[in-house]
Amino acid sequence: GRYPLLNFQRFLFLFIIFCLSTGILNSQISLKIQGTGEQPYIKEGFRTSISKVYIGTNEEDTCSETCNLGESPSDVVIEFSTTITSCAEMFIGLTNILEVNLNSFDASQVNDMNSMFKGCSNLKSINFGNINTHLVTNMERLCEDCYLLESIDLSNLDISKVTKIDFIFSNCKALTSINFGTSASTVNLEGMMGAFNHCENLKTIDLTPFNTDKVTDMK
Repeated sequence: GRYPLLNFQRFLFLFIIFCLSTGILNSQISLKIQGTGEQPYIKEGFRTSISKVYIGTNEEDTCSETCNLGESPSDVVIEFSTTITSCAEMFIGLTNILEVNLNSFDASQVNDMNSMFKGCSNLKSINFGNINTHLVTNMERLCEDCYLLESIDLSNLDISKVTKIDFIFSNCKALTSINFGTSASTVNLEGMMGAFNHCENLKTIDLTPFNTDKVTDMK
């Protein structure tokens, strides 16, 4: 056309908007790792969705084979090249993780968070930020056996489609507070079995906004 530069700029603008809307740009999970001499590994099923892993200031290009997160104390950033539809067991059993920040993670297509942090026994903090969880239906065992997790804020999460939170915080022995917010919609919730089993330090929990009409098991 007569204005190739203008056309290119328009294309670039639309491409950036597309990337942002699909999560291709700036979808990251940040972790703080303790040094134990053991290398935690990202599960194989997630490696094809990861573009880069930064361990400290170093960029690691090992995801195609192992995607280990290092064995020394460090800050780790996992950068995704495609949107994720399931986070089930993403970090299961990674005892090296101390902190997780999901604030820059694109969860807009995620439907399953089952056991995402299960068995992260040294995990002390999870920042969910404002991630978009409007499609998530399963949060079973999300933080089960996170023994050192002290508090958690879920107030910004959309849990309106969630049907299962069975054992979501089971064995979170250090947990003292859970914030579900004041307007949590749980109209589709069916399973809550063992959700707060052995939460020895959780003295009170406000479930006032919860709709439990469909729940069949709360043992």
